[in-house]
Amino acid sequence: MDIHRMKRVHHFYYCLLIAVKMYRRERRFLNRIEENKFIYEWLNKAAKKNIFEHTLHDEITWLTGQLRGHGIRVDIAAMVENIVVKLDFLLNMQEEGST
Repeated sequence: MDIHRMKRVHHFYYCLLIAVKMYRRERRFLNRIEENKFIYEWLNKAAKKNIFEHTLHDEITWLTGQLRGHGIRVDIAAMVENIVVKLDFLLNMQEEGST
């Protein structure tokens, strides 16, 4: 994955993670099913309204598939957070290598 695509993918997952964290703050007693429903709706809205560029629709499709394939109880937010951390690491390594 080239650096520009990696930055766009990182931005997408970061936006999703921020949306989830804001949703958690609004609803103090949130269960995993409600959180995953929010994520699913967020992804659908992002796809329908073309909020992110078309090349990121693969990420939306993949995450939606994860929700469907692993069941509503899977911790998608933790998976997204893990992706953000890994992309942060890769982007930092890339920047250190180019300086």
